[in-house]
Amino acid sequence: MKIMIIFGTRPEGIKIAPLIQGILSTEEFESVLVNTGQHLELLDQVLTLFSLHPKYDLKLMKPEQKIEEITTKMIIKIGEVLEMEEPEIVLVHGDTATAFAGAYAAYLRQIPIGHVEAGLRTFQMYSPFPEEMHRKLVTNLSTYHFAPTETNKENLIAEEFQKKKL
Repeated sequence: MKIMIIFGTRPEGIKIAPLIQGILSTEEFESVLVNTGQHLELLDQVLTLFSLHPKYDLKLMKPEQKIEEITTKMIIKIGEVLEMEEPEIVLVHGDTATAFAGAYAAYLRQIPIGHVEAGLRTFQMYSPFPEEMHRKLVTNLSTYHFAPTETNKENLIAEEFQKKKL
């Protein structure tokens, strides 16, 4: 099975590195790592620490860039990578612009999406901003939801997601 893992921030890199290492150590999976570059030098430290080598480093972050600019660029560039690689599933992590853009680009190509760290909620649309909305949007785009806690799972169930997808 070909899995594409999309990440771009330091927190995403730190949290998803053990999962990536597990996937890389399994012969059952072919993995494609995509770094959007949402956090440039900060993520490079994590990649070095965990010996991760993304196949694609999109380097999309530019100084003084608006959130809609970076998100739009990510959707387009990730879409191009998805077309080239044709993964069977895409994994995104958390609540970043990278997670949203990766999930949306995969959704547009009808590729199943796994949301790692699903179900986190503050129930305040603008707090944290824009992360809370990213969480909800990624949840709605995702096929599989990997909730880290029982509370996160219950949040998803309360939003009427089928238990079999959790």
